[in-house]
Amino acid sequence: MAIRLSVVLLALIVSACGPVHKNVSLDAKEAQSIHVLEVQMHSKGSFEVIMDRATATAGPAAMFGLIGVAVASAHNQSLDNDKENKVSKHIEGIEHQATVSTGLFEGLKQQTRFTVVDAMAKDNAADSILELTIKDWGLKVADKRHESLVTPFVQIECVVRHKSGHKKLLNLHETYYGKNSRAFHKYEGDGKLLADELQAVLHEAGLQIGTRMAYTLGGNS
Repeated sequence: MAIRLSVVLLALIVSACGPVHKNVSLDAKEAQSIHVLEVQMHSKGSFEVIMDRATATAGPAAMFGLIGVAVASAHNQSLDNDKENKVSKHIEGIEHQATVSTGLFEGLKQQTRFTVVDAMAKDNAADSILELTIKDWGLKVADKRHESLVTPFVQIECVVRHKSGHKKLLNLHETYYGKNSRAFHKYEGDGKLLADELQAVLHEAGLQIGTRMAYTLGGNS
């Protein structure tokens, strides 16, 4: 019974990509109440490689219980950290927050019903806030059927609320993936390839969110 419980526990740990989030959609009436939208950008995560952690199995739990889970988890984290160190020089010039921001503003410009202002603008008269937070970004296994391949990704949370309150009018948690999956050594050996594909997914994520917000908040959805 103990072994079975350990296996179940590890399966839950391995399968979860993080806490389960509930998206909150914006209704049409709330969308129409937004006239000047202030955009705030945040970044809580750093570049990471999620490969060995993503492909972990229930073996350690079956053999050694929860202690085995902890040891295996630490080992997989160490392996992923080693991979991050191998490609860290390739990402030094990437301004991930600025790249997402550029795409976001491009998408938001697709509507004219409300005004979009930067959080740094003085006296912007915003009545609402769009808060975009980059949770994680880097390389990860996107499809466990092909666990030897990694894909550029970025995980983003997007919240819209009135400036005078804390109620979330809209709350989205999304993970965006690049168009290509490759063996890790391909990115390790080609820094330009890695940088280009990371910047592409960061920009595309911002653009998709901006476009979605333009149609949702603009009353076109």
